[in-house]
Amino acid sequence: MNKEEINKLTISEFSFESFSVKETHITYKAPLNKELNLSILPKGTIDRKKKRFLLEMKVLITDTDNNFNVEIVIEGIFNFKEEIEKSLLDSYFYLNAPAILFPYIRTYIYTLTSLGGFGSVHLPIMNLSSVIDLKVNTIEI
Repeated sequence: MNKEEINKLTISEFSFESFSVKETHITYKAPLNKELNLSILPKGTIDRKKKRFLLEMKVLITDTDNNFNVEIVIEGIFNFKEEIEKSLLDSYFYLNAPAILFPYIRTYIYTLTSLGGFGSVHLPIMNLSSVIDLKVNTIEI
């Protein structure tokens, strides 16, 4: 990379600050049925004053026999620049933020179930824009 290319690099208008797992519940009654159902319930909060987007994703996993249930609530904090245009900000909030947070969910669920002694759960890589509608569940404060 030459000096001219380095000078063109800029800090993104949208950045991932941190995540935390707020809640975890696992119920295990019998060996896992191989078919798992996955639901993702997102909730977003835009705070323009603090230039912050808070994304909460509740993930529910059950097997078809209801012998295995996982409920996890994870929260991600994202920062943005005030002068960013709305259409770009919308794509960051509703497409990029869930895509950034989902690998943490996948890893957490895999690790937790592996250590539980009842078999590990591997969530697939997903295109979340076709699975969740975050825009409907986002408020601005």
